[in-house]
Amino acid sequence: MATIDVNIYTFNGFIRLQMDSLKSMGETSSDIIINPFKRYFLAPDKEFNLYIRQNKNDYEQGQDISEYWIMVMS
Repeated sequence: MATIDVNIYTFNGFIRLQMDSLKSMGETSSDIIINPFKRYFLAPDKEFNLYIRQNKNDYEQGQDISEYWIMVMS
C-alpha cells in the first residue's frame, strides 16, 4: 500500500491481478479474501479503516462478501 502512495484505485487494480492469478492456479475466493483486508488496514485514513474493519467483521460473521465486492465498495 505504501509503495503506491495509498492510492486505493491503483491498489485495487494490483489486488485484482493477484487474485486472478491465484484463481487461475486453483485457489478459491475463501482462500484469498483475507489478503485485501490486511493490506487495506495499512491505509492511514481512520474512517476508511473503520469501514474496512466493519466489512471484515461482516465477512467473519458469515455475510456473503466477495473479494471483488470489497474492492468495488472501497
